[in-house]
Order: sequence, then structure tokens, then C-alpha cells
Amino acid sequence: MNILFRICLMLFLLEQSTSSQELKWRLYPSPTTANLDRIKMLSSSVGFIVSEDSGLFEYDGKRWKRFLPSLPGKINRAAFDATSRTDIWCASLGELDQHQLYHFDGENWRRVYIGENAIISISFTSRGLGMISGISSIALYDGRTFQLIAPPTINDISQAIAVAPEEYFVFESNAPNGRNRLFRYHKNVWQAIREFPHGVRPLSFESPSRLLLLLGDTLFHFQDYQWEVVSIDTIIREIHSLSMVNKQDIWALRGVNDIVRFNGGKWTSISIPAVSDLQSIAMISSEEGWAVGANGIILHYSRTDSPLVTFTNLSQVSLKKLFQAHALGKLDVIGQEDRDEYGVAIADVNGDERLDIFTVAFSLPNRLYMNNWRIVENPYKWMAEEADGRGVQGLSSMTQDRPANQTLQDIGCAFADIDNNATQDLFVTGYSMFNEMYINDGDGYFIEGARDRGVAGDSLDKSNAAIFGDVNNDGNLDLFVTNHVSSNRLYLGNGTGKFTEVTDSFNLRTERGGQGAVFGDVNGDGFIDLYVANWSLRNYLYLNQQGRKFDEMGESAGVAGEPFWKSQAPVLFDVENDGDLDLFVTNRVTSNRLYLNNGTGTFHDATNDWGLRDSAASYGTIAGDFDNDGDLDLVVANIGPNVYYRNEGDRFIDATREVGVKQHGYNTGIASCDIDADGDLDF
Repeated sequence: MNILFRICLMLFLLEQSTSSQELKWRLYPSPTTANLDRIKMLSSSVGFIVSEDSGLFEYDGKRWKRFLPSLPGKINRAAFDATSRTDIWCASLGELDQHQLYHFDGENWRRVYIGENAIISISFTSRGLGMISGISSIALYDGRTFQLIAPPTINDISQAIAVAPEEYFVFESNAPNGRNRLFRYHKNVWQAIREFPHGVRPLSFESPSRLLLLLGDTLFHFQDYQWEVVSIDTIIREIHSLSMVNKQDIWALRGVNDIVRFNGGKWTSISIPAVSDLQSIAMISSEEGWAVGANGIILHYSRTDSPLVTFTNLSQVSLKKLFQAHALGKLDVIGQEDRDEYGVAIADVNGDERLDIFTVAFSLPNRLYMNNWRIVENPYKWMAEEADGRGVQGLSSMTQDRPANQTLQDIGCAFADIDNNATQDLFVTGYSMFNEMYINDGDGYFIEGARDRGVAGDSLDKSNAAIFGDVNNDGNLDLFVTNHVSSNRLYLGNGTGKFTEVTDSFNLRTERGGQGAVFGDVNGDGFIDLYVANWSLRNYLYLNQQGRKFDEMGESAGVAGEPFWKSQAPVLFDVENDGDLDLFVTNRVTSNRLYLNNGTGTFHDATNDWGLRDSAASYGTIAGDFDNDGDLDLVVANIGPNVYYRNEGDRFIDATREVGVKQHGYNTGIASCDIDADGDLDF
């Protein structure tokens, strides 16, 4: 701390030797030594700094200080906006690795639920006008409520602007062809304003009059719905943060320690104190601005000297933690404490008549828990994690399209005997890579062979779920895979472990949005039908036409739902014990739904009648007779507390506390089995 004090004191004394009226950049006292990622100034006396390491800071016209009360969770630098000190919106990363939207109203932070777990951009023009973009969804704010609308593209939205109650702009990113587009939403209609070549960067996206994009050596300005070239210069390639006073006065950060200014038709490097790793710049006028960067650095551009940086200021700084403590679980089945496991599947993989558990981890290696029930005496060793030794960790091998030993961001999984050799093989869906098919050697050791088997899919599919079933009644298992940004896929199996994609010929081509899926014969014709839950689209019920194709009948059958329910997981089961399959669907944005089968493959909504109306954000679900009373119960995995619904014959009762299965967390996948072979279902 003494060294830091001396450095700041020396810089201050150097500043004192110049006139206080000189317009220049000066070091300003900082309330932290953490990295500062983004600055937003509303006026000369109100501003905010976002630090993903240390939280939110504010400027009150005299000094920078920590914003109180503190925001729950870790703030997201990209998803932040404010219209005043009493109207602040931001996303934080909670302890369960989900983005949570918060609003500060001048007194307290209040969590606002919009059904999106990955918030990308926030834009508020006034207290009653805002826009939030996430994965496959956009929410418009009118001062009271959020309205979800369909996005104009299946690709990511990197930037958003709320202009007027009926006018919004969004900028696309990660388009497969590299040509991202700018869209305008006006009077309930999306319009592509312009498509840009690969490499375009939107660096100022504050309002339509301050929209600047960089492409190679060229800086573009958007005005009156037209694009004009502002400047062509090699300096532009190195710019990473922009702030526009007007079209003829633009400030930018170049490299790690240079501030440049475009004025009079040319770029000029501006003298600044000796700092490095500047991250964000915000100009209030041609004579006042701020820049922030690593290690708590704050620079102020004005004619006024900065306050003295004293030892008292610095002693109040909370140093960034260098270490993080992690607790270890008592049971080996818990594995690592990292809460990253997503999907789960259960099967006896090594033929010892004990069910083993496989879980996929999104950003960590997958896990295979081998069941040692009654083999070992220590009850804490019943489940042994052996994914690495058995070849199912989900780490990439060295190929031309990916480096070695990287996690594949797996998300879903399913066991099935695809080659009819009485062993359980394993299919895993990849969200950022190709899908994986692990072939079992009979002893529970696996070799990956998705490409050879014809089921790898495309690396851009972002696959979610996989289910097996015999769709054409030929005695061989077929495979259906849901995809988030491309069409779902159906593969017919030939019984030897090889598959052929038949998506188009079976009338299953879609655009995007696929989440969970389930096979079941809903109309009693002897062929399994298919239900698919979607995000940002209505759900699909495909009726099997004698194993030759599927016809989509979701709306006419009464089970399509609405586009913005963000449906997650469906399950088909006989709720009433009347001999036909009923349907339960979990949703992220609205209540889950129970549809009772009328006996012919059409349904009616019985959610309220059966006591299943709820307000939870739900993921996975399973049905099973957990209390051995002859009817099927439900378990729902939620963001928050899970729920166990006991079937009473004519309604469901929430018996979560009664049966002792209350669990709170970010719960996604769920599966059931008799893990300890005692005759009842576990999950």
C-alpha cells in the first residue's frame, strides 16, 4: 500500500506543477484497486462504473464511491444501464451461474423476472422505455411491465437501443456467414436495415444519433437511417472503446494506454498520465470526460485539478481476493463442488446389475458415477466417479476445428443400446461442438464414434436434448435431437449402430428453438408420436403417420402453448389411469401445464383443476409412482426449490416438505431409478 501511495503522491505533485486551468487528463482518486470495466456518465455530477471484480461504483459530483446498497451477485459489465440515480438496471451472475435482472428504484434492489438466464444487453432511454436482449428473446419495457417479443434472428444479439415506445434497434452477432445485421423494430415489425461484412464492430450504441461501427480502417456513423463514412485511418483497427460528443468530435481508447481524438477531420493522440490497460471512455462534452481501466485507474479530463490522492483514500480500498475457498462434499457422488452439471441419464453401463449415473457438465468434464452399492462398506463410497478412466469426460481431441482437451459444453444425454449387443451406449448433445456417441465395449468403457455412426450433427446446431424410440416399428432404435439455433434432427437406426438422417422426409424440419422432447403413442394407433417443447416458438405435437412421416398437430390438439412460455421439458404419462397418455410440460416464464388426453390424441388444459398452477421457473421433470400407491406422481426441477407433486387420483398435492425432498438450487436435469435395488423409485 505504501508503494501505491508514493506513486499516486508523485503523480499528484507532478500535476500540481501545471496550471489548474489547463484542459488535460488527470489521475482521479479511486475507491478500489479492482479492474474497472465500463463507465457511463449521465451528467457532470452523476455517473457509474461497472467492475465485474468488485461491483458497482457511483460519482456524486465530488468523488467516486462504492454504490450502496450493493447489488446481489456479480455484475455483468455488458448488461447495465441507468437513466438516473434512482433508475438503474443491470444483470448479475448469481451463485447458481444464471443471469438475474435487477432494478434499483432509489431505495432497494429488486429482482425482476423475465424468464431469461443469459442477459446480453440492456438499454433504457427513460424511466418508462427500455429493452433487454437475451438468448432467443427480447423484452420491451413500458414503465410497468415487460413484453416478450420474437427476436429478428436466431443468432445472438450483442447490442440493443430503445429509441421510442414503438422503435427499437438491435445488432446481430455471431451470424454463421459472418455478415451481421442491424435490425429496426417499428410498429410491431422487424426490418433488416443493413447487412455488414465480416469483422464489423459496434463500439458506440447509445442512441441512433450516436451509433458508430468500425470495419477495418473505416469508422461509420448512422444518422437518419443512412450510413456515412466518418474516417478512414489505420488507427481505427486498434480502437476498442468509443465515445462521441458529436460527429466531428469523437474520443477513443487505442491499444492499452492511448487516448485518441478525432477532431478537425484527423486523429490525434492525447497526452495522459502513465497508465496501462484502459478499458472504457465516456465523454460528457468536448471539455469533460472520464476513462477507467485495470487496477482501479480513473482518469478525468477537465480544466480542474483532481482531488488529492491520499493515504486515507487508499487505505479504504478492499484489495481483490487472490484465493477462493471451496468446500468438499461428504459423499463421493457429489463429486466436485462446482455446480455445473446439467443433464443426467441412468443405466447399468458395466453389466453388474447396478445402475450407474452419468451427468453432463457444461464447462467442466462430464462425470460417470459407478454404483458400488453393497460392494463397499463405507456408505460415502457407494458412487465412484470414473468418467476419465471410462472415456466419457467429454474433452475434445486434437482436430483441425478444435484444440485438444477442451470441454465440449455438453448439455443433454441419453443411454440406449443402439447396436443391439445388450450393452448401454451413450449419446451426448453438444451446445458448442458436435454431438458425441459413445459406444460401450461391454465392460463399461466407451469409444466416441458420432461421425462414423452418422449422428454428429453440425457444430453450429447448439443441441439440447436427445431421445431414442422406434418411430417406424422396425425393431431398431431411432434418435431424435433438438437444436437451439437450427433444425431438430431425426436419425433412423439400422440396428447395427449406424444411422441415417431423415429429418426432411419425415416432415420434421424446423428453424430453431428446440428444447426438450418425448416419444409416446398419444392416439393409440400403435406408432409413437413426438412432442417437442420450444423456446420463443409454440410447441409441436407430431402425430406419426404409420412410420412414414409426422404431421404437426400441436395447435389443433390443444397443446401448442404460447411462444414466450419458454417451454423446457415434456413428459407423457397416464395421470388418471384411464389408459391413454396425458402430457405435462414445464415452462420458464409462465406456469407449467397439464394437458389431459381426451382419448383420441386431442387434449384439454387441466392445470388448474389438478392443482398444478405455479409461478416457478422450471426445467426438467419426471413422472413415477414414488409412493407405491398405484398412480403416477410428478417431480419438477426448478430454478429455486424443487417440487414433489403427489397424485391423489383427482388432483396433485405439493408434498415436498412432507416427504423430505426439499432442495433449493439451479436445478436442470432430473432422472429416476431404483438406485439401491430396494423396490422403490429414487430420483
